[in-house]
Amino acid sequence: MKRKKYFHFLIYRLLFGILTGVLIFGTIFAYLKDKYKTAINQGFERLTDQYERMIYLHNQHQVDNLYINIMCNFYQADYIRMARVRDDGAFVPIYESDYDIVPTELSVQRWLYLTKEENLLLLEQQETTTDMAAYSVVFKKCDDIWDVRYHPDSGLINAYQLVWMSDVFSDKLFSVPAQFSEKRQKQELNIESAFTDDDQLYLGEVSTKADGFFGLVNGKEWDFREGDYLDYYDKVIDTLDNGPELPSHIYGFQKRPDEFLAQEGDIFLISSIKDLYAPGYNPKFQEFKNNRIYIAEMESNGRLTRGVIELFQISGHKYIIEYIITTATFTEAFRPALIVIAGSIAALCIIIPMLTAIRPYLQYKKAYELNAFKNNLIDSLAHNLKTPLQILSGYAENLKDTDDDKDKDRYADEILAKTRSMNEDIEAILKTAEKNDLRFKKASCSEVIKEVAFRVGADVDIEGDKKIRIDREYFKTALTCIIDNANKYRKPDSKINVVIDSKAITFANKATADRFTPGTGITIAGRILEQHKLKLTTEINKGYFIARISKKAARQKQPFSRKDSHRHAKT
Repeated sequence: MKRKKYFHFLIYRLLFGILTGVLIFGTIFAYLKDKYKTAINQGFERLTDQYERMIYLHNQHQVDNLYINIMCNFYQADYIRMARVRDDGAFVPIYESDYDIVPTELSVQRWLYLTKEENLLLLEQQETTTDMAAYSVVFKKCDDIWDVRYHPDSGLINAYQLVWMSDVFSDKLFSVPAQFSEKRQKQELNIESAFTDDDQLYLGEVSTKADGFFGLVNGKEWDFREGDYLDYYDKVIDTLDNGPELPSHIYGFQKRPDEFLAQEGDIFLISSIKDLYAPGYNPKFQEFKNNRIYIAEMESNGRLTRGVIELFQISGHKYIIEYIITTATFTEAFRPALIVIAGSIAALCIIIPMLTAIRPYLQYKKAYELNAFKNNLIDSLAHNLKTPLQILSGYAENLKDTDDDKDKDRYADEILAKTRSMNEDIEAILKTAEKNDLRFKKASCSEVIKEVAFRVGADVDIEGDKKIRIDREYFKTALTCIIDNANKYRKPDSKINVVIDSKAITFANKATADRFTPGTGITIAGRILEQHKLKLTTEINKGYFIARISKKAARQKQPFSRKDSHRHAKT
């Protein structure tokens, strides 16, 4: 029967592990995806509630447009408009996305707004009258910044913000992978530019250096190394009332959702409520929390864009809120976490089967080698006991036929001696088959061979030496069997030559026979060496008996060459 390899024990365990890993990952993926969808929907509801809250405070004269402008930067959408509805249906704007302003958060209550020069006077004319908080806002002009590209992944920022606002975010099984992916989702636009005005604000480089999971998000590179900008390149000079040297966040631009607006142009961006519906009713609107709400969705490049319009009343006044947000897909938002989860599961589902396959393979290997040893032993015993049994049979017949007491004693002694010899062989075999408590220590090969040769009375000539890890007495048993066989086949005028090098221990002598049949001793020696992770090969080649001990993984040696014959033929 062909011997099995480690692969045979691994393959089914590995396939089971991979299948289990796929099922586990699929379950986690489905769970997180379902939670993500729920979180996004809840996030939209909470965002609508926040916008309603701003309008409510505005209606109570507790905040002004500037406060709403700042709060909308915390709850940023691709497009947002808040307006009061007059009695004639026209809209009075409270806040609308301005793509000509870059809000920069200095602290929670201090802001820097970078805008075009034509917007500067209009913004500065607005007065802050809020009683809720003392917001400090400074407007600075910069006509050069508008060439900075849009944020490439605003959908990731929007997705994380909506998820963060939901109740689902309190679920640890969901929030941990969500927060792990947060860095990538919270990338912000890096801006490299220079700004100048009469108040001497010069920003040679503005950057939050957000380290996204798969690299930085970079703004456009500017070249202000000539002309009036030369002195300000790569410098920061901030004279904003002893404020911080660098802004803490750069919000940049959200990309205008023109594709969605083109699709929903009959509802969004209208100038009067009369455009929404004919007298009394528009079937696109639904009742929600006593308000009228319209939700439209569009998929583009795998991403979902959702637009919401809500009509409601506060203290007898009508208001409208409309906002549009593009969110990243689940796999985009959770890609870092999914990669880590998939990698961890894959590693476990491969490593665990590999580890669990080792023990049964080693048990099988040990049983296979023991069985092979027993089979070889049976063959060897069948061959080697045949002759002694024939001798014993002859002695027994002679003992039966003779009447001479001396002859009887001699035949009886011969039978006992032969029986004792056979019994010793069998005990050696049993001892070899059962021994498994080997105690390895490093020993000199030359020294051990000399001890064995002296004990058996063999004439050996040793060349070279090396130390190997062996069970000394057990290893001597193997050497005894090998040297006994070498002696058995040695011509009277030759020595047993032993060559020890880094690759093998080789025994060689001139042989008296042309063929070599391994006996019980060689079988025992082979088993002992196998337990030492070594391999024994024996042959008679070109008139020489050769026994070679080498590493078990070594290739089969080449036939003994004439050059080798001369090397070992020392007489």
